[in-house]
Amino acid sequence: MDFKGEIVQKIKLPNSLSQNVIYKYDFVVDKQNNCWLNLQNKGLFILKNNKWNAINENLGLNTTDNINFLFCDTKGKMWIATNEKGLFCIANTAISYYQFPNENNFFNGFALAADAKSLFVSSKFCLYSYKNKDLDFLKKSNSEIKIDSYDSVPVFYLSRQQNTQWDSSLEMLLVQGRQLLKYDLGTSFSLNGTNSISINKNQKQLKSNIKEKIKNVVFYKNDYYFNNSENITIRTFDENRFVLQRDLRLNIKGYIQDFAFIKDTMWIATEGKVYKTFREKVVDSISMINGIKAENVNKIKVINDVVFLCSNSGLFILKNKENRVLNKYNFLPNNEVYNVALFGDELLVATKDGLAKIAISLIFSSSVTPKLELFYKGKITTKIISSSKQELIKIELRIQNFNAVKNQIIQFKIDDLNWVTTQNKFLNFQSLSYGNHTLSVRVKDVNSNWTTKTISIQKEYPFYLKWWFILVANLLLIGIVFFIYQHQIKKIKAKKQLEIEANNRVAELRQSALSAMMNPHFVFNSLNAIQYFVNSNQKEKSSEHLGKLSRLVRLFLSQAAEPFISLEDEINRLKLYVELEQIRFENFDFKVNIDSNIDQKNVKIPNMIVQPFIENAILHGVSHLKEKDGKIDLSCNLSNDILTIEVIDNGFGIDLNKLKNDTHISKGIAIIKERIEILQQSYPERVFSITQESVFNDTIRKGHRVKIVISI
Repeated sequence: MDFKGEIVQKIKLPNSLSQNVIYKYDFVVDKQNNCWLNLQNKGLFILKNNKWNAINENLGLNTTDNINFLFCDTKGKMWIATNEKGLFCIANTAISYYQFPNENNFFNGFALAADAKSLFVSSKFCLYSYKNKDLDFLKKSNSEIKIDSYDSVPVFYLSRQQNTQWDSSLEMLLVQGRQLLKYDLGTSFSLNGTNSISINKNQKQLKSNIKEKIKNVVFYKNDYYFNNSENITIRTFDENRFVLQRDLRLNIKGYIQDFAFIKDTMWIATEGKVYKTFREKVVDSISMINGIKAENVNKIKVINDVVFLCSNSGLFILKNKENRVLNKYNFLPNNEVYNVALFGDELLVATKDGLAKIAISLIFSSSVTPKLELFYKGKITTKIISSSKQELIKIELRIQNFNAVKNQIIQFKIDDLNWVTTQNKFLNFQSLSYGNHTLSVRVKDVNSNWTTKTISIQKEYPFYLKWWFILVANLLLIGIVFFIYQHQIKKIKAKKQLEIEANNRVAELRQSALSAMMNPHFVFNSLNAIQYFVNSNQKEKSSEHLGKLSRLVRLFLSQAAEPFISLEDEINRLKLYVELEQIRFENFDFKVNIDSNIDQKNVKIPNMIVQPFIENAILHGVSHLKEKDGKIDLSCNLSNDILTIEVIDNGFGIDLNKLKNDTHISKGIAIIKERIEILQQSYPERVFSITQESVFNDTIRKGHRVKIVISI
């Protein structure tokens, strides 16, 4: 209505007002004369250019969220109080959108007019002129419109066949195709489709095909750079044609969306990141700007040394170190940005859902830095002392942010670890390690500075990790180790002492065994027998027996110091001994039976272990047999490294009382038994044993068996 009370215009509300008194609605006009309307359960709307635009999603609100009231303060800030999400503040409403229904809302191109006093703006099917901070409609087309500038000349591209000519009504150059490559004195070369070049010369149309599909072309330092989406090739213009020179050797990954030269550095936009190359080598890459991923950049534009990256995630502006991110949560009506232009003191941004115009001063002024406080158990804190048994430490982040929550970036880190990005307002630390830690938390808007807070967290050590307990435990451990060490030393010394005593005892037993084996009666009887042969002039027998006796004595003496001798030496010595005894006693036979699997030279047995039992078999077993049918059998068997030696006679058996009276024989057998016991103690893993028993059931001639078992 005007001041006279007359209705000037009627604009339909986005939804009808409810008659129910419990439903809330609110209406406010901001400093830019934008109308704000809140309809409960319907959403929050702004009236711009006679169109209601829902902005719930921009603020992170659902249509079902309850808005209690709207308020615009004296500085132009818009305050929005909600039931569920708290208080919102829009710091500046000096942002205008041009939005139209359907496909007319899809803006895509800009071209500066020849007089530089206006700017051509194109949507999908409409052409506009922007002048005096307002947008005027020029024409509508049935086919999609594409405009651009070539050497400061505005160009209107046509899909139909058309001679290149100047349109005086539009004040634009009309060109067939989608990109003008070269224009000079009525001759033009333009990229037509994806794999052909249209040549317009002297009002004649020619066509030149290209083997590859070309997405766009950049002219730089007298060369033409053709982008075929997979690689970039260099071509030169020569006599009405573009001559291929070579392919660039670029080590990049992804589909090439666009590229541009910025101070001799080629910027290449792919789906995942933007590469910077110099002399065909990648020198840098951009994947994130102000905490937002720079993905799917479809256009790189440089205006006054400022780089603009148009992407599906918004508009990224790079100016020295003052990077900015524009998206639907702060400046834009939509995140899909297709083009950008600077005109006067304003930035115009073409998006899928409208045209945004923003004051340059507003873009490069920093956003209000959010305020941050860290709460623990409901209180602001800078230090937390946690017991060793506490598993969970929960810290609440309370953030006061006048910018859109969707553009809010929260990061935290423990000690010197990497920053972790989160959207949670509570940080839960489960099973934090013992000791002192520093928690750092920071928050920012995409275009603001960081606000950082730190908390010192001290998790107490359990008693078994405290210094006094560790000291006592170490002292106790040292004491135990010292006690075990001393005990082992004593044990080793005792063992060595036992070994020394055992060795001394073995030496004594060897000497005693030698003495026992060199039975004086045996020696005297052998010498008497030899003397008899000498006196009876039986020289051969006397010489033979004297040689046997000397060999036997030599064997006894030479092997006396050896603890173990070969089975072969023991058998040879026993044969000599028995042959000398057979001079005295001619009433028995002696047989030796050795298993063929026994290596007699290498099998070792204790020295002088069998002879006393052979002597006992002769003197107490077969020497008194009047029948002269005595037999003494010596057998050796080997099984599983166990050697069994048996001495069997068919005499009268053992008379223990009579054996005890023969001090020489009983002493020799006792020495052997004691040696066996010492060997068993010295080699517990081996077997040494001696058993004796009768052989026959005859009460007179019981016979006698001695079994000696030895591990080899």
